[in-house]
Amino acid sequence: MYPAPGDLMLVPIKGGFGPLPGTANLDSSKDHLDIAFFSDRGSNLYGPEGPSSGNIFATVCDMLELETMAKACSDLWFTGAVDEKLYLEIPK
Repeated sequence: MYPAPGDLMLVPIKGGFGPLPGTANLDSSKDHLDIAFFSDRGSNLYGPEGPSSGNIFATVCDMLELETMAKACSDLWFTGAVDEKLYLEIPK
C-alpha cells in the first residue's frame, strides 16, 4: 500500500478502468498490469475505487540514477511504450 522511493511494483488494473487523460490509449475492456515506479515518499495505492494491491518485485539500488529513472517512467506513462524496452539486472 505504501511503496518506498525506488520500488518497482506490478499493479493489476481491472477492465473498465479507463486511462488517465493524456496517457497512452488502452483497451479499457481488458485487464492490464502496470509496472509502477515510485520516486518519492508519501506514495500510496489508493485510486478512484479505493485501495489497490500490488507486488514489489524490484528496488532501484543506485539512488544517483533515481531522478533519471523517474523521468523515463513519467515519459513512458504519458507517451506509451513506443520503442521502449525495460531491462532488469538481477544481482547475483
